[in-house]
Amino acid sequence: MSTAVSETPRTDRATHTSPYRLSFLGILRAEVLKFRTLVSSWVLMIVTIALMAGMASMAAWSVNFMTSASQSVSQDPAAAEGGAEMQASLSGNVHDLAVMTPTAGATLGFIVVGAMAVMILSTEFGTKSIISTFTAAPRRWAVYVAKALVISVFSALVALISAVVSYPLTQLILSDDDAHFDFTDSGYWTCVLGLLVVFVLTSWMGLGLAALLRNSAGAIVVVVVVLFVLPLVWSFLTNLDWANDFMPYLPMNLANTLTTASDPVGDPQRVPAGWWYALWCAVPLVAGFFSFTRRDPK
Repeated sequence: MSTAVSETPRTDRATHTSPYRLSFLGILRAEVLKFRTLVSSWVLMIVTIALMAGMASMAAWSVNFMTSASQSVSQDPAAAEGGAEMQASLSGNVHDLAVMTPTAGATLGFIVVGAMAVMILSTEFGTKSIISTFTAAPRRWAVYVAKALVISVFSALVALISAVVSYPLTQLILSDDDAHFDFTDSGYWTCVLGLLVVFVLTSWMGLGLAALLRNSAGAIVVVVVVLFVLPLVWSFLTNLDWANDFMPYLPMNLANTLTTASDPVGDPQRVPAGWWYALWCAVPLVAGFFSFTRRDPK
């Protein structure tokens, strides 16, 4: 007795290509949608803008205090000569101080921007939704590049909105006639451009650290340490010549150089400072790229 077994013709699935392959533009649209629907993104954007506006107001009051103090001293007969010298010295710098007030919160705002960049990626690893992302878009490099583009654009928007919102606040607070400046002032827009560069580059650092550590808390702590704690610790080493020479090249000091209206007195100058800050941020970004594309998402 024999049993006939019918064989069903097999379809060669290896040669089948899905017509619904997700393009890079589709991946980019998906990343924009994910960023827009992430509550933490909007919270951190609002916090950054509010922080920048608050710091700008405080900086404007500081300019008022300095100008009023110099005027009071100059009117004192006992200190007339010293007060006159102080007022003359300040009058030459009051414009530069005033145009920097809208971007005075850069060294705090960029920490929040770094945290925002961390959240755009680390939340997917935390919830394991990154596995679904890789299933829908197997080209991991495209996903990473799309995330970098999205966070760069939104960081630039945060910088621009922060500076524009802070401008009328500072104009309302500044009392000295010499402190008022036009919206088209070149010094003001130099600071805004520097703020935009700092925010975009800092978002690269946050994204790269998130890809490396895959943990929100850990990546944010590293961002805070590099941007804020490192200069404080480094200041204890300034009695060493090599440490003192490298002090201006730390991230926070480079960010201050980029968001200053006047030309820096020493090295690095504005453009080299931008390249140095880009190096600080590109290293974790590139390292995160290799981690993101090669490590197991689980």
